[in-house]
Amino acid sequence: MKKIAVVIDRAPDPNLFELLRMTVGMTIEDENKVSLLLLGDGVFCINRIDEEKLGFDMAKHFEMLKAMKADLYAHTESAEQRNVSLSGTWFQSLDDGATVEILAESDFVVS
Repeated sequence: MKKIAVVIDRAPDPNLFELLRMTVGMTIEDENKVSLLLLGDGVFCINRIDEEKLGFDMAKHFEMLKAMKADLYAHTESAEQRNVSLSGTWFQSLDDGATVEILAESDFVVS
């Protein structure tokens, strides 16, 4: 099994579409275990974003990733510093130690 960590560490922008599309594609291979990590300004992806301004529906990608059994994480400290709530989202909170562990154990890290 290949462990793949996909890191989003920037605020939402239209260029994230390709990264999220690729991440969904990686879940199709049964031998891949995909984890999506929102770090730093990436936690702003949790907020509902105007689809017209962004150019795509980010929530649909997160929903598909969850359906395909990807693990979705958001860095707790990043969320707290930016007043982003993880409550009621698809994302599990992740502390510094767990973040380092996931990244260290991954065969591939994509950002």
